[in-house]
Amino acid sequence: MHTEDIILDSTDLIENFDGVLEEVVKTILPESIKSYLSSKSKRELMKEKYGDDSFLIPSKLKFPVVDPKTGKPHCGLIYAARIRARQFQGRKPGYREIANKAEELYRKHNCENKIHVQLKESNSVVELGELLEAIVPNDDI
Repeated sequence: MHTEDIILDSTDLIENFDGVLEEVVKTILPESIKSYLSSKSKRELMKEKYGDDSFLIPSKLKFPVVDPKTGKPHCGLIYAARIRARQFQGRKPGYREIANKAEELYRKHNCENKIHVQLKESNSVVELGELLEAIVPNDDI
């Protein structure tokens, strides 16, 4: 299990929610994977080698969910996909389905990755996914 504890300023979170969330999610991934996936050509090679199941949106090479070196499901990438898809589920078409697929993979592979967030102004700590559920509208509820 990989857990990160992050302290955020609520003003930063409100003013730059997407940017802050993107940076927070990156903390759960090893530098080698972040570096590898930053290259579109390497993502294309990854898709060729491991197939469409290596991405949740394979046509756009978005939401990688397997280790680029082994092709095996990577819980850090699955967690990142789960969080990022939830972030956009009310704003981008199809992202609710992507969030659901990521959630299924997270459970199927018994992933336990978590990011705990504490606001500087508060003593309470919440898991990032729970924070998103409270902030991002979900029409399915």
